[in-house]
Amino acid sequence: EGAAAEEEGGSERKRTRIIEWETTWEDAMPCAEMYEKSYMHKDVVTHVAVAEATHFFVTASVDGHLKLWKKVIGDVEFVKQFRAHLKPI
Repeated sequence: EGAAAEEEGGSERKRTRIIEWETTWEDAMPCAEMYEKSYMHKDVVTHVAVAEATHFFVTASVDGHLKLWKKVIGDVEFVKQFRAHLKPI
Protein backbone atom coordinates (compact mmCIF):
# COMPACT_ATOMS: atom_id res chain seq x y z
CA GLU A 1 0.00 0.00 0.00
CA GLY A 2 2.81 2.46 0.62
CA ALA A 3 3.93 2.41 -3.03
CA ALA A 4 3.95 5.65 -5.01
CA ALA A 5 2.63 3.97 -8.14
CA GLU A 6 0.13 1.20 -8.57
CA GLU A 7 -0.22 -1.23 -11.45
CA GLU A 8 -3.72 -1.36 -12.96
CA GLY A 9 -4.19 -3.40 -16.09
CA GLY A 10 -0.57 -2.90 -17.22
CA SER A 11 -0.45 0.90 -16.79
CA GLU A 12 0.95 2.92 -13.90
CA ARG A 13 -1.22 5.39 -12.04
CA LYS A 14 0.37 7.85 -9.61
CA ARG A 15 -1.32 8.54 -6.32
CA THR A 16 -1.85 12.11 -5.22
CA ARG A 17 -0.70 12.73 -1.69
CA ILE A 18 -2.88 15.14 0.25
CA ILE A 19 -0.88 17.36 2.59
CA GLU A 20 -2.60 18.70 5.67
CA TRP A 21 -2.84 22.53 5.58
CA GLU A 22 -1.70 22.63 1.91
CA THR A 23 -4.22 25.29 0.85
CA THR A 24 -3.34 27.42 3.89
CA TRP A 25 0.34 27.32 2.92
CA GLU A 26 -0.40 28.10 -0.73
CA ASP A 27 -2.60 31.05 0.20
CA ALA A 28 0.10 32.46 2.50
CA MET A 29 2.88 32.29 -0.11
CA PRO A 30 3.87 35.66 -1.57
CA CYS A 31 2.80 36.27 -5.14
CA ALA A 32 5.17 37.22 -7.97
CA GLU A 33 4.02 40.84 -7.78
CA MET A 34 5.52 41.14 -4.30
CA TYR A 35 8.94 40.17 -5.62
CA GLU A 36 8.82 42.86 -8.29
CA LYS A 37 8.63 45.52 -5.59
CA SER A 38 12.35 45.15 -4.81
CA TYR A 39 14.02 48.38 -5.85
CA MET A 40 17.58 47.11 -5.46
CA HIS A 41 19.70 45.90 -8.33
CA LYS A 42 20.35 42.17 -8.16
CA ASP A 43 23.86 42.52 -9.58
CA VAL A 44 26.72 45.02 -9.58
CA VAL A 45 25.75 48.58 -10.59
CA THR A 46 28.02 49.61 -13.46
CA HIS A 47 26.62 52.96 -14.61
CA VAL A 48 24.86 55.99 -13.15
CA ALA A 49 23.61 58.92 -15.25
CA VAL A 50 22.14 62.06 -13.67
CA ALA A 51 19.90 64.74 -15.24
CA GLU A 52 20.23 67.57 -12.72
CA ALA A 53 17.63 69.81 -14.41
CA THR A 54 14.85 67.23 -13.96
CA HIS A 55 16.12 65.49 -10.79
CA PHE A 56 16.02 62.11 -12.54
CA PHE A 57 18.81 59.58 -12.63
CA VAL A 58 19.34 56.16 -14.18
CA THR A 59 21.30 53.21 -12.83
CA ALA A 60 22.42 50.19 -14.85
CA SER A 61 23.69 46.85 -13.62
CA VAL A 62 25.74 44.01 -15.09
CA ASP A 63 22.64 41.84 -15.55
CA GLY A 64 21.15 44.29 -18.10
CA HIS A 65 18.60 46.05 -15.87
CA LEU A 66 18.13 49.81 -16.07
CA LYS A 67 16.28 51.60 -13.29
CA LEU A 68 14.91 55.12 -13.44
CA TRP A 69 14.78 57.14 -10.21
CA LYS A 70 13.59 60.63 -9.19
CA LYS A 71 15.10 62.69 -6.40
CA VAL A 72 12.48 64.24 -4.15
CA ILE A 73 12.93 66.25 -0.96
CA GLY A 74 14.74 64.04 1.54
CA ASP A 75 14.34 60.84 -0.47
CA VAL A 76 14.64 59.01 -3.79
CA GLU A 77 11.61 57.50 -5.53
CA PHE A 78 11.77 54.46 -7.78
CA VAL A 79 10.08 55.21 -11.11
CA LYS A 80 10.52 52.32 -13.56
CA GLN A 81 12.64 49.29 -14.43
CA PHE A 82 13.71 48.14 -17.89
CA ARG A 83 15.40 44.93 -18.99
CA ALA A 84 17.79 46.27 -21.61
CA HIS A 85 19.46 43.05 -22.74
CA LEU A 86 20.19 39.49 -21.72
CA LYS A 87 24.01 39.57 -21.77
CA PRO A 88 26.31 41.38 -19.29
CA ILE A 89 27.33 44.96 -20.07
